[in-house]
Amino acid sequence: MVERKVKNCLACQSSSSTGSPPESLRMSKLPESPWKEVSIDFKGPFPTGEYLLVIIDDFSRFPEVEIVSSTSAKATIPKLDAVFARQCIPDIVKSDNGPPFNGFEFSQFAEYNYGFLAQEMYSIVATCQR
Repeated sequence: MVERKVKNCLACQSSSSTGSPPESLRMSKLPESPWKEVSIDFKGPFPTGEYLLVIIDDFSRFPEVEIVSSTSAKATIPKLDAVFARQCIPDIVKSDNGPPFNGFEFSQFAEYNYGFLAQEMYSIVATCQR
């Protein structure tokens, strides 16, 4: 009777260690120098309707944050252009492959304007919240 009660108790199940262990973190390789690889994502929307475009240098973890009115490629590309002009053009830009990063306009910007490689990865917003 006790065993059945424990098996049906949600709190008991969540605190037991009988399940598979959580997947361990996989560290990414550190780039050779600053601004060779960057990660980008959005945070928001905020009450004003604006978003933050967050660009993090994977070498130094230095953030660049730009306010954008939407998550469209049309709003994002000029902000990326400004950041790349201040810092330098990265070899690799990592994103979650969501809009606007998976569209034709962004791929044209990446390939023909700057020649960087756009890579899909997980969301980086959690990194920004630390």
